[in-house]
Amino acid sequence: MNVGYLRYFLRRLLRKSKIKLTDGVFVNVNKRLPKGIKKALYKEAYESDERYLVNIMLEPSDRVLEIGAGIGVVSSLCGLKCPKGAVVSYEANPHAYGFALENIKLNKLSIDLRNKMLGSERGEKDFYISSKILSSSAKDRGFGGKVTLPCDDISEVIGDFKPTALVMDVEGAEVDLVPLVNFSGIKKIIIELHPWIVGDNQIDEVKNLIESNGFVKINSKTAPHVLGYIKD
Repeated sequence: MNVGYLRYFLRRLLRKSKIKLTDGVFVNVNKRLPKGIKKALYKEAYESDERYLVNIMLEPSDRVLEIGAGIGVVSSLCGLKCPKGAVVSYEANPHAYGFALENIKLNKLSIDLRNKMLGSERGEKDFYISSKILSSSAKDRGFGGKVTLPCDDISEVIGDFKPTALVMDVEGAEVDLVPLVNFSGIKKIIIELHPWIVGDNQIDEVKNLIESNGFVKINSKTAPHVLGYIKD
């Protein structure tokens, strides 16, 4: 029995409500989390490619703008890698935001977590809710649920916060957000792409735009749709 399977087996057997991932992030695994997310956490598979890229790319000197915090695991890892006040995270889904807030507090981190969307201007935007927390999106995917949320201007946020690293997982909305990004001060990008939502052509446009701004691709550990980029 390998170490990974043994770890998963013991966590599941003991029904651990709080676990520490191998990269140092503590996570609440409570009854309200969907079973699929619990299983992925117990197996260390949850956001494993994003976590791999965060671990090899981020340095203490980085300032991170995360768009799409999910349940706050990658957010917390960024907070562990970077100093206090150097991470701003956006999570639109009110349910995921609650989990993210719990996990950030569990790790005793000072992260500016905002339950808002980002777009081309300040105001309000519609966000589409799925029963599967991590599938909710600014893209209408036919889930049926919809909320209207406050929206910040991504250009203003980047101008005010001055991130050196951008971490993005927004379920297809990357095709709308990436063209709005001023890349001049950004040196690193970690992004999950969603061709099954928006199509290969739009994803190719996103990748071409990033690479045309002087970024070189770094492949993740296993997932071809999760990529890192470093400015050459």
